[in-house]
Amino acid sequence: MVDLGNPGELGRFQEFTKEYNAKHPNVDVELIPIPSDTYEQKILTQLSGGTAPDVFYSGDGTIVKLIENQTIAELTPFMKGTDSKIKDTDFFQGLWGAAKKNENIYGVPVDCNPVILWYNKKLLQDAGVSVMPADLYEKGEWNWNAFKGMLEKLRANGKHGFVLDNSWNRYYGFVSANGGRCTTIKASSLPTKIRRP
Repeated sequence: MVDLGNPGELGRFQEFTKEYNAKHPNVDVELIPIPSDTYEQKILTQLSGGTAPDVFYSGDGTIVKLIENQTIAELTPFMKGTDSKIKDTDFFQGLWGAAKKNENIYGVPVDCNPVILWYNKKLLQDAGVSVMPADLYEKGEWNWNAFKGMLEKLRANGKHGFVLDNSWNRYYGFVSANGGRCTTIKASSLPTKIRRP
């Protein structure tokens, strides 16, 4: 098993590995920490050379490549087996991200770093918003239209309503959480001048 985590996370994985090996004497799992700045390149090299570990971390960008070139195994049949310890229904469906393609699962979520909406009640009230986002959520009425309506009221009141950190994964999470998709177009079909190298 390979890990790229921080020292606290690494300590938990070392503990888990030790406990797992103690409970399963017929199996010997080895934890191999790899620094995050060389992690992806090392895993890709190992996969190409046939020396990759059985279990490893993969981010959304990497797993898409691994699914596309059929480097990793589909896990769906294993998870649907009667002796499986986990089922896909054990996870919030939004967590699968790029690890799920056409209802087929290729990776299991390890953790979740949610994007949280912080808001200023006074600014919203000053802009004429009478029901706060948390209250709308509790009533099952928090949706894109409610959010957009609040932003319009804020802008009409001279404020900038929403700031999202400039990172692809922030946008991806925000779009997919609201039922959208970033793209279904393969990069090779895009005009050359807008493709990424």
